[in-house]
Amino acid sequence: MNPVLRTIVCGIGYTNFSPKTFAKAIRASPNKIMDAVGDLERMGLVKLVPEFHYGGNIVPASEFARNKMRRWADAWCVGDDKCHATH
Repeated sequence: MNPVLRTIVCGIGYTNFSPKTFAKAIRASPNKIMDAVGDLERMGLVKLVPEFHYGGNIVPASEFARNKMRRWADAWCVGDDKCHATH
């Protein structure tokens, strides 16, 4: 699995982030974050919500998606310091 996708899924189920903040937190380029967000949007898991001050936030597409990502995070991120740093 793409590590950026995995990290987004492990974090976004618990906390919303702006793409810029997320890129800085995991030390990835904003382009990689946006590519991953696009993939997750096409899967129906996340969406970008415009916000005046920060340009937008990555949020779960629905409560169903949030719960699904939390279950995946519990399975994928246990004991992984990189994932736990985001939530």
